Amino acid sequence: MHVLSDLTLPGLPEVFIVSNVRKGGKPVGAVNAGQFWHSDLSYTARPTFASMLLAKEVPPGRGETLFASMMRAYETLSADLKASIEDCHAVHDYTLAYETAFAGNPDRSLTAEQAALVPPVEHPVVRTQAETGRKALYVNPGFTRQIVELDAAESREILDALFAHATDADNIYTHHWQTGDFVMWDNRVTMHRALSNYAAQDVRHMLRTSVTGEIPA
Repeated sequence: MHVLSDLTLPGLPEVFIVSNVRKGGKPVGAVNAGQFWHSDLSYTARPTFASMLLAKEVPPGRGETLFASMMRAYETLSADLKASIEDCHAVHDYTLAYETAFAGNPDRSLTAEQAALVPPVEHPVVRTQAETGRKALYVNPGFTRQIVELDAAESREILDALFAHATDADNIYTHHWQTGDFVMWDNRVTMHRALSNYAAQDVRHMLRTSVTGEIPA
């Protein structure tokens, strides 16, 4: 269940609402959700294994979701970058998004009580997909604050290089939504981002749920 429990489907707290629809002037779901590269709930001790998104209503030809393969990103890294992150860990922190992507956004706020429910966690920078043994990068711009074993400047340099490599056009699948689409992905080995290339009056209303995963290793 998402920490923003007031933005879940009534009676089904496991279903998170991603929507720009308003009722009585108040958003019914998370506005501007996912409009930055991220991996769902990477800031928790056991991030989600599978994420699922159902398009109830979407703007025609707009509001696409981009997916990056973090397995391919790792496998195509230079030898130097691979060596620089070997056995490293990174801090994942939900509040980072509120300092960056959501800064100054009146529709996205986080109370101290909500932040306390999701304290920062550390995960390996490279994790292994349990079923295949393939390795994947496990960092993302939305929630990864710093590589623990590096100083702040070097961490920023390495993370920026990893993010740029992972989001290269050759590593991206773009999903063009149609109403009724149901998409499920392995959240452990991908990151994704929603595009906000539609007008304010266009409705983008979606439902998301997730399956709890294992502790990254």
